[in-house]
Amino acid sequence: MSFIKADSPGYAQTFGLHIQQRVEQLHRVPESGRKVPEDKSGTYRELIVGNYRVVYRVDEDIVTIVTLIHGARILRL
Repeated sequence: MSFIKADSPGYAQTFGLHIQQRVEQLHRVPESGRKVPEDKSGTYRELIVGNYRVVYRVDEDIVTIVTLIHGARILRL
């Protein structure tokens, strides 16, 4: 978030809260994110938040956030 905060501190705070709210929903419905198109194994899922992708995986009842990446960037898993 520091890269966003450098340009716009107010937006960084709002965006951070929005991401937090979306990620907190995962404990109720971990499979709610779509499957990551680049992942042929089907291991990873993602939430789209604005122009960003929150990539995560679900292992039984544990959700692990793998990365937060701008949608224009190439995702390497």
